[in-house]
Amino acid sequence: MASIRLENVTVRYEHYDVLKGINLTVDDGELCALVGPSGCGKTSVLRVIAGLTRPVAGNVYMDGQLVNDVPPGERDIAMVFQRFALYPYMTTRENWAFPLLAAGLPQKEIEARINAMSEFLSMGPLMDRYPKQLSGGQQQRVAVGRALVRRAKVFLMDEPLGSQDAKMRVEMRAKLKKLQMDLGITTVYVTHDQVEAQAIGDKVAVMEAGIIHQVGSPEEIYDKPATLFVAGFVGTPGMNFLHGSLQREDDHLFIRHPLFKLAVPPALAANVEAGASSQEVIVGFRPEHIRLHQIAEGDAIPAEIYVLEPQSNKLVVSLKLGQEILKMQADRDRLGFEPRLGQKVFVTFEQEFAHIFDKATGRRMD
Repeated sequence: MASIRLENVTVRYEHYDVLKGINLTVDDGELCALVGPSGCGKTSVLRVIAGLTRPVAGNVYMDGQLVNDVPPGERDIAMVFQRFALYPYMTTRENWAFPLLAAGLPQKEIEARINAMSEFLSMGPLMDRYPKQLSGGQQQRVAVGRALVRRAKVFLMDEPLGSQDAKMRVEMRAKLKKLQMDLGITTVYVTHDQVEAQAIGDKVAVMEAGIIHQVGSPEEIYDKPATLFVAGFVGTPGMNFLHGSLQREDDHLFIRHPLFKLAVPPALAANVEAGASSQEVIVGFRPEHIRLHQIAEGDAIPAEIYVLEPQSNKLVVSLKLGQEILKMQADRDRLGFEPRLGQKVFVTFEQEFAHIFDKATGRRMD
């Protein structure tokens, strides 16, 4: 298969840089999920890898070989475009057969691949329909099948499940991940859905405004977000952020907030102080690391239940702490009581799960 490396890649449209010195490595056989909000440059990364867009600066390597001047047709890449790009005068079967016929595969092999893809994508009754006879979600599956049936060196997928309904989307991403693992084909998968990126990627790259904030495993991205943007973008519900300031008291470092005082673990204190551009910091807690109590316990903070959002066996609770609104999430059967709107409660933080960021730079400090 192939490895991919982007080195200081910049793409400019007129006078605007849509990619700003991007560096990204995708190892042979790896599935890299590229995630970020609309307009952040995800599709431009795919187009650079495919050779459809030439960077104004930087280099693109495949298997260690510079491919800046290699035409798209010679890179052995299969791409799923966000807008499908199907042949309108060809049936589903013919759309899938076309790249295999062009590659000179024997008819028996072509039929075997098409039949396997039809079963994989649940397209059996739709094989002899033209694109105009298919729904948007069905057309998208045809586009996915046309790319996968080729078994190229690299798969590039631009929001390949965006038109699927919720149930099909979950089923399809599991199937795509299993197929990619079985075939071992290097894949870059673009999505705006951070849940999907975490579910499908061996590696996740989080983008914003033409830059990559962080690259890591799904666990690293979630547990150790490198910036405020990554921390706020990844996770549902999102991370809670509270503004505070660093203070030294009796050789211990604390983060002081008007409602609480958070002790910084001694093992982290030196790194936090060394990385601080000022005393002002932002501390983050994920909703599952906030605890709700009916009565005051220790350093518990008074709060009021503002909104209740039942989600199957879980409950998401919006809490009003002074002027702050925080979200906590817990299993309903572990809360120990049934929360009510407007109820006065008490909140504690699992301080060992605090995320500390420099307010000025947005960078993680611990």
